[in-house]
Amino acid sequence: MEYRDALARIHGLVNYDSTGFARDRMRRDELKLERVRSVLRALGSPERGRHTVHVAGSKGKGSTAAMTAAILRAHGLHAGLFTSPHLHTFRERIAVDGEKVSEERFAALVDEAWPVATAAAGPGERLTFFEVLTVMGFLEFRRAACDWQVVEVGLGGRLDATNVLDAKEVCAITPLSLEHTQILGDRLEQIAGEKAGILRPGVSCVLAPQRPAAAERVAEEAARLGCPLHAVTKECRLRIESLTIDGSRFTLQTPAGRYRLPLPLLGRHQVENAATAVRICELALGEALRPELVARGLAGVRWPGRLEALRRSAASGWLLVDGAHNADSARRVAETVAEVLPGRPVHLVLGVMRDKDVAGIAGRLAALDPQVYAVAPRLPRALPAEELAAACRTVLPGRTPWYPSVEAGLQAALAAAAVVDGVVLVCGSLFTAAEAREAVLGILPDLVPV
Repeated sequence: MEYRDALARIHGLVNYDSTGFARDRMRRDELKLERVRSVLRALGSPERGRHTVHVAGSKGKGSTAAMTAAILRAHGLHAGLFTSPHLHTFRERIAVDGEKVSEERFAALVDEAWPVATAAAGPGERLTFFEVLTVMGFLEFRRAACDWQVVEVGLGGRLDATNVLDAKEVCAITPLSLEHTQILGDRLEQIAGEKAGILRPGVSCVLAPQRPAAAERVAEEAARLGCPLHAVTKECRLRIESLTIDGSRFTLQTPAGRYRLPLPLLGRHQVENAATAVRICELALGEALRPELVARGLAGVRWPGRLEALRRSAASGWLLVDGAHNADSARRVAETVAEVLPGRPVHLVLGVMRDKDVAGIAGRLAALDPQVYAVAPRLPRALPAEELAAACRTVLPGRTPWYPSVEAGLQAALAAAAVVDGVVLVCGSLFTAAEAREAVLGILPDLVPV
């Protein structure tokens, strides 16, 4: 199968990333785990046979998974990493030893999974694109003979396609907030219960810093299942030594050791994610863990589109992109920008999905007193730029122009920021961040085949 043909098949599946989650559709589909299990059984259960870390959460789960895989790789272990969504190509979602799968491998995986995946679906049913990609990830990790697989949950936890994993060494739950409330519930403890659905009897769980309601609900489920619970806020002590546009240095004290660590990812929240990743690896590797290799792994971690500095000097300008798509994430972004680039005028290129809390996101970013440029990425779920501009005017003072594309808004913001030595910040959705990266770096994304 050619790569283009593989893309055509994947694009032909139901894609909730693109269309959004309709309550009635999700209730009918119920994210059926059994149909994924049946496909995996028919393919020889590729999800089994290697050590597993399973990561759920609302914020920071992808970063934590990427850091965990980087630390494992630094110890000489073959590590597979399954994440979502992607920035530019589906192939980013399946990585082995830090490299996304090639076009040839992606096509081969579709070719291998497709007959079984389509045959296993009942009359009138088809697996979603996320379910098929999950199966493909496990197939690739088996083929590559990975020692470890680090798997990020897609949506929720209990009913997520990745929750076919029953044998795992460590589970982790990163910070929780209100998200996908039409599916997961409109109270934090409900969402925490769904995320805690990845826990298995006796398997250790690392719990990142949480609000009390979320922490209590996860603790209840861990106690019920007999899972040792390792809360980062209780077991670890962090001290940030430096925090700049280039990253941070920090010291970390855990029950197993003391570390002095570098981190190229921006923000205090990423330091907390790093602490979670280190604690995961301590439990996963035990005495085999080496502090110098932890430092090497974190120093080399890359996680594009998450407070990523695409330009970082007075000569080239200041340009940051981030996938912040809820109020809590927007607050973290605003705090980081104010800390690493203080006093500079902020030009905010904002593009948001129509099912997100626009007022909450804009309200948190208002702390930067930004000039806003409303845009809409190329996605059916995107809130039209003109509607976003109108919504922002109720929260943010001043004029809010709108632009027909992310690239058009970005170019306007860059031109205006250059005059006043300002900062351009692109956020509101990972899809918005992706299109900004494509415009600046000349990246060609996977497009829908015609």
